Amino acid sequence: MESPQVRDQIMVEQAGVRWLRPGNTPASALLRRLLFLFAVLAPLMAAAQLATEAPLVLTPGQAPQSELYGPVLTMTGDASPEAAWAELRQAEPSAPVGISTEPVWSLLPLFTDFPAAETHRFHAVMRSYFLQSVTFYLLDAEGNLLGTERAGAMEADSWKRSETDRLAVSFDLAGERPYYLLTRTLSNTPLAKGLQLVSDEARSLQRERQRALYWSTLSILLAATVFSVVILMAHRGRTYIWLLAFHLQALVYFSVMVGYGHLIWPPWLFQVLSQSIMVLNFLFLFILFRFARSFLPMTDVPGRTVRLKAVTGWSLLVAALISLFVSDHYTLPLFALALVVVVALVLRDVARAIRAGYWPGWILLLAMAMQALGGVVGTSAFLHALPVNVFTLNAYMVSTLVALGVLSFSVALRLRYIESAQRKMVLRDAATGYPSRAYVSEVLAPLWDELLQRHGQMWLVMVKVINLDDVHSMLGPRAAEAVSLELLQQLDPQLQALGWAMELPGVPDCHLCLINRDEAVFVVAPAHADKFRPEQMFRFTRARVNFQGSQLYIRGRCAVYRCTLPDEPLEQALRKLTTVMVSTRDENVRIAEYSRAMDHRFQRRHWLAGELQSALQQGALSFCIQPQYDLQSGCLVGGELLARWYHPVAGAIGPAEFIPLAEKTGLVSRITRHMLDSALSWLHRHPDADIRLALNLSAADLDNPDLLDWVDAAFERWPQAPHRLFLEITESDMMRNRELSLQHVAALKSRGVGLAIDDFGTGYSSLSYLSHILPDEIKIDRSFVERMHSGDIDRSIVQSVIQLAHSLRAVTVAEGIETAEQLQVLQEAGCHRGQGYYWHRPLDEAAFTALVVQMMQD
Repeated sequence: MESPQVRDQIMVEQAGVRWLRPGNTPASALLRRLLFLFAVLAPLMAAAQLATEAPLVLTPGQAPQSELYGPVLTMTGDASPEAAWAELRQAEPSAPVGISTEPVWSLLPLFTDFPAAETHRFHAVMRSYFLQSVTFYLLDAEGNLLGTERAGAMEADSWKRSETDRLAVSFDLAGERPYYLLTRTLSNTPLAKGLQLVSDEARSLQRERQRALYWSTLSILLAATVFSVVILMAHRGRTYIWLLAFHLQALVYFSVMVGYGHLIWPPWLFQVLSQSIMVLNFLFLFILFRFARSFLPMTDVPGRTVRLKAVTGWSLLVAALISLFVSDHYTLPLFALALVVVVALVLRDVARAIRAGYWPGWILLLAMAMQALGGVVGTSAFLHALPVNVFTLNAYMVSTLVALGVLSFSVALRLRYIESAQRKMVLRDAATGYPSRAYVSEVLAPLWDELLQRHGQMWLVMVKVINLDDVHSMLGPRAAEAVSLELLQQLDPQLQALGWAMELPGVPDCHLCLINRDEAVFVVAPAHADKFRPEQMFRFTRARVNFQGSQLYIRGRCAVYRCTLPDEPLEQALRKLTTVMVSTRDENVRIAEYSRAMDHRFQRRHWLAGELQSALQQGALSFCIQPQYDLQSGCLVGGELLARWYHPVAGAIGPAEFIPLAEKTGLVSRITRHMLDSALSWLHRHPDADIRLALNLSAADLDNPDLLDWVDAAFERWPQAPHRLFLEITESDMMRNRELSLQHVAALKSRGVGLAIDDFGTGYSSLSYLSHILPDEIKIDRSFVERMHSGDIDRSIVQSVIQLAHSLRAVTVAEGIETAEQLQVLQEAGCHRGQGYYWHRPLDEAAFTALVVQMMQD
């Protein structure tokens, strides 16, 4: 059979459940249940309290459980003990006075039920630890004063007793006699005059139980406080700061309410706290209000409610300050009003949070309901609307301790909720709302093995937007996000309509995962896998997107991989798709399917990148020189330095493979510096040779702000060589950073360095650039030289370039001359110099030096 406390708790919980029903607000539901409970119990308990004047019978074995809660004959005002006794003897029984600024007199008739020859000691114990003063008068049947004892927080004699006897006095009573116990009580706060009368034999057991109550309550509150400190150290935030404040407030508050403050506080501090109950009440409301506001993830729209909350918070602090100087009897209505306002505001936010799916709000609601129930019962006892007994006196303490435990549990649930919410946020792309890379790893990857084993093969497709970076650069990040979202919204329904893509687990009507801002992945539906062909993805490599009234044309590429290995992880499959994208990045390929050869090339490139770093550190790169000849005289006039790399394992690695790799890994400038030092060193060692050496500057070199610094440093080491040095650049390299490139070119020419335009006509050509650069040499690309005999167009192009160079007073150098016929055509066209296999393959340094020495001797 359920106890009344359990039934009350169930009623409160049921009230909380009904909050979400239309037309039933949280505040009204809870208040209706509490009022119903109060309306049913209060009259019954109050009627029981209106007892008759029948005396209380005392026996020698009277145990602590035999308690009398509240004398039933009361009056207010000041008088002598005899006058008060006489007046109370004629008074009618009434409910005890709970609120009074004047002394309260109470009279209790007693009768000793043991032999007249015996005398036994009895103890009167008050249960309110914040009483200012209580005076006990023992009178005989005729009203003669037999003894007087004082107790209370403000009584100096009380602090001379032990901590369990500071609100207890004792009297020696003879048997078979009537007595009267008259009490005069003075309190700064609404009073609950719980009184126990116990025999001397039972008092020692009562003291042990009282100490056990002190230490158990203190231990529970200290443990809760330590828990809050640990939580705060692990998770810094306002919610955990207010939770710690709530626990500290409870520790201080119940040190007075329960009485264990006698154990831990000095007398003066306990006296201050015992007379500041209402201050602590207002601070408790303030802390609860602030804790709830930080605990609930609600953002208020500016308006009356926001202003009311701000005013409420400051008003609670002001009321606490006023309570320091004004009696609690006068501030009690203000506290009741503040309690209603705070509870209403908090319940409103709790209801909104629960409707928004914030399930830890239910725990806060339960804690508030339990503490509200305890507060109603405790306050009713203090006002003597309910009888003063073990349940009513300790209801607020017990409910608060339970509420503290529930709040601590709610903080743990809040952390779980935050982690869950953060995980959901991570699993979704913040800008588009589509499943993210984390979703692939945490949700899709664990299901991948099962899909492979069930269907035997799975197609995985990656779609990449090529020019989304251009949109980002021209229109900004918001435009790029908007374009990305619209592309996904176009692609997803198309895939769904075609039935190609598998629906993602846990994400209804969604088929795409956003791996990066410009990359999305989908799994081909198993039912469509046998019919799927990579070329079917061609339609998704172009799209038109509307953005702010403008039409944007988006280009894309697709990487496709068919997974047939039963135990291949999804991450490995995604890596292969990335390999396809990276391998075909510089190719004009819209759709590419993974192959092992592609993976091998990718892995070799990755391996060579690390080896190239080591080779540069160890000085393992060398160079050779391609001789250049004057086409009219046939004399050797110069050479072009070409980088060479011989790897001990991979063998000779050509510049066509490692130079692009160096450009992508940021190592090309280090190669250029090495080549520059090699060229200047050779020129410095052969000052009499009428030879000019040339080497290439990459686009990364031209964009490097330190270019001139390390060129000047090299010229300082080899001061006689710069005027015999040529630096070759391409037209396309100049386009990457026009202004900086032009500045660097002008600065190099001012230092006496010759400038050559390499591969002229194959890239971005602009006569305006030539007019700004004024090159010393223009090199004709080998592709034109090779095709001069195959058509008149290429021959005309070569002749045009030579004429253009003449008009700019620039020397022309033809590359890739391999036959006498090519040489003759170039000579007839007026080309100045040439290089190629017709004379020599690229020579190492020693062979080129010997060739130069031989020329000088001839």
